[in-house]
Amino acid sequence: MTHPLPTHNMSTYVYVSCADDSSIDCYQLDTKTDQLRYLRSVNTNGQVMPMAVSPDNKQLYAAIRSQAYHLINYQIDHSNAELKKIAQTRLPASMAYITTDRQGKYLLSASYHDNQLFVMPINNGQVSESCTIYNTGLNAHCVVVHPRNSFVYSTSLGSDKLHQYQLNNQNGQLTAIDKGYIDTPKGSGPRHIAISPDGHFLYVVTEMTATVLCYKINPHGALTFLAEIADFPRQYNHLNKSKRRDQVTPADEPTSIWASDIKLPANGNFLYIAERTSNTIGAFQIDKLTGLPHYIGAFPVEKQPRSFAIDTSCHYMVVTGQQDNHIGLYSINQQTGRLSPQTKANVGKNANWVEIISVPNER
Repeated sequence: MTHPLPTHNMSTYVYVSCADDSSIDCYQLDTKTDQLRYLRSVNTNGQVMPMAVSPDNKQLYAAIRSQAYHLINYQIDHSNAELKKIAQTRLPASMAYITTDRQGKYLLSASYHDNQLFVMPINNGQVSESCTIYNTGLNAHCVVVHPRNSFVYSTSLGSDKLHQYQLNNQNGQLTAIDKGYIDTPKGSGPRHIAISPDGHFLYVVTEMTATVLCYKINPHGALTFLAEIADFPRQYNHLNKSKRRDQVTPADEPTSIWASDIKLPANGNFLYIAERTSNTIGAFQIDKLTGLPHYIGAFPVEKQPRSFAIDTSCHYMVVTGQQDNHIGLYSINQQTGRLSPQTKANVGKNANWVEIISVPNER
């Protein structure tokens, strides 16, 4: 199991991609004063959105979703959080999600508009342009790697499917487990995925219904459905499932559910989901024996929260709002899982993705 890192003798840095400013804003999280200190903004010269950090915290990868699609590889200076661009790699499509495998040998990405997954080798921290392509259902939205680095899971939001693969660590090839996917509830729109630190359970947040789909991960990687948790407040209506999100009219917007992200802290005690219409983060407590979440409450956050991240100590959450000019820092109560606002910091336009790293202080 992954254990939280102590915060003493550590520096914690926060990176936020701001698509409409073509920038990555960088901050230091001061755990002694519960403050976010702005450090600098890095120009990406394109619509920067999903990001991923290498397992050793030495590389930050940022995907540009404006043409020509490409990936920027930054080296992270652990002494001051500075990002140094060291490479740029062409991408075959606009990527909604990127991640690395647990060994940092492959970059995996999901293309919403092309309905595909891509696997690209990483050599000495740099991503190769060669890639293997896997067709999925409609609107591939997320791809994650199991803690054992043996399995890969992805979502097809438009087809209501959750895909399951075996990962070959030697060549990066993906092989379907069983028939390769399981169906999720019709019209739910499976979006983002979180896996428990012990690798036994998988959770999916559904964009159109704001529920949490819970699965048991079997030893060979196959998923077994456990439950759909729907305790998140029902004050908003389910979106008309005959419409794609980009076809929704302004009249639909005020009352339609629009969930976005899901995260588990490193201790696996709680689970959190973001819902953009209500501008809230929903909190759940995890039963470690059954893996099932139990609803705690919903907490107001930034306007239209698309992404959030939890630091490795499990004590802090940073939330981005696409229609907010601030990011928010929240403390996490270690007994109850409840969020308490601590501070806000200015941020660029269309803040849509956040990554947090903690590294040993330079001596």
